[in-house]
Amino acid sequence: MEHLAQIFVEFCDFTLQVLSNDYPNPKEQAVQLLEFYNTQWRAFSASLQSLDSDFQPFNALVNRIYSSLEKDDDKDDYPFSILKMGMVIWRYRVYKRVQKQVLKASEVVVK
Repeated sequence: MEHLAQIFVEFCDFTLQVLSNDYPNPKEQAVQLLEFYNTQWRAFSASLQSLDSDFQPFNALVNRIYSSLEKDDDKDDYPFSILKMGMVIWRYRVYKRVQKQVLKASEVVVK
């Protein structure tokens, strides 16, 4: 599991590194940023969906163990899944760091 999470982190870090490239033309930079972000997001999310379905028995086992250990837990916990783990990693390793850039690039492209 740790190795899978590390692969997700490395993919996200690579994406972030490429997204921080500078281009001489602001319009070109905006288009390149949005195209690359979209391509990486689509590849990452498709991989997560595929892995999540492959790991369903593992996800169920983790959730069953958690439920048996946390019987007195009053919180409504969301069940563990590979999809959830990957989405959280993407959100904090890529999206939170480039959110303003992506919105600004969208404005430049739409103008």
